[in-house]
Amino acid sequence: MKICAVICEFNPLHNGHKYLLDKIREQGFERIVCFMSGNFVQRAEPACADKYERAECAIKCGADAVFELPVLYATANAQVFAYGGIRLISAMGIDNIAFGIESADTQLIIDAAKLQSDESEEFRLKLKDKLAQGISYPAALSLTTTDILNEKYPNCQEELSKPNNVLAISYLRASHLVGKKINPIMIKRQGADYNDTTLESGKFPSATALRNYINKDGKNTDFLRTYMPIESISMNSLGKVDYKLFEKLLIHTLRCTTKEQIATMPDAGEGIEIKLLKNALQYTELTDVIEATKSKRYTYARIKRLCLQVMLGINNDLDLSKPVSRLLAIKKDSLDLIKNLPSEFYVKVSELENKESEFATIEQRADSLYYLLSGTDGNPFYSTKLNIVETQ
Repeated sequence: MKICAVICEFNPLHNGHKYLLDKIREQGFERIVCFMSGNFVQRAEPACADKYERAECAIKCGADAVFELPVLYATANAQVFAYGGIRLISAMGIDNIAFGIESADTQLIIDAAKLQSDESEEFRLKLKDKLAQGISYPAALSLTTTDILNEKYPNCQEELSKPNNVLAISYLRASHLVGKKINPIMIKRQGADYNDTTLESGKFPSATALRNYINKDGKNTDFLRTYMPIESISMNSLGKVDYKLFEKLLIHTLRCTTKEQIATMPDAGEGIEIKLLKNALQYTELTDVIEATKSKRYTYARIKRLCLQVMLGINNDLDLSKPVSRLLAIKKDSLDLIKNLPSEFYVKVSELENKESEFATIEQRADSLYYLLSGTDGNPFYSTKLNIVETQ
């Protein structure tokens, strides 16, 4: 049976995502298995709708099963995000992964990934020199790769600055790191750029633009149908998260944390915890805290991730090599996918009794926070219901 994996957020699922799933089907794959971020995403903030509804929406729009990409991976930098997804794909024995890229030149993606994975002496020296200039690691990595590949690919610097291309390279590098050869299926991204904040008629949107619209104007079904499948618009939890409350709680958590505790988080280092704590005590808006803390080496995105790590208790003691991933939804006709699941996966929360996992502890904590922010009573983390979705 031909199975293809997708690492995703679907935050929210829009017409561009539906296009990706349809293109995978066109290539003859009988099953599509998604590994989707849960209630918190890589932007280090709550998802725009809860993970169970987003998973069910994905099934209705073409996926066969959706497993959770654990929050330890989902809220990390691109390399850890990719490693987590590839680690789970490998554990399930899936040999194919499909993802969108901005570049029309797939060979550039392959060559860049190989260069970064091989880490030749020339590469290491150039990277060390760039880091010594005080710039961030992602920027240094991109500039080093550009220096070496620019003669072969004159547009290399521009292409390597595009988010989907960066993530694609991270997937290929993670495949090398995990030691699992996975066949990449690269599909040219259509429509708006990843970070585009405008919504243009007749064009696939960016998830960023859709989130901005929903957070500002709510769920205008007639307007959103131009950009999103009705299954996505119909999610009851869409747009219910109180982001202002999230930011206030985050600042409060920072104020109640010591610099020594912050220093144990993955994105801390070089005394940044001192500056972050000082600014958390000074400012009442999260953007002000982060803007005052960031530097050439410590980007806005990294500081924001660090803040969330403090809030969820994600520290360097956690073992990223032993994940557990929960089934969020599955198509009724695809139940064969969950027969004899590897130990990295579970279907019901009761199965965790036999899995001593810090991943599940953090997940429980993240879900508890998310449902508080969305005004939802209880915590569905403890639900014993298996979400089996019937599709037409």
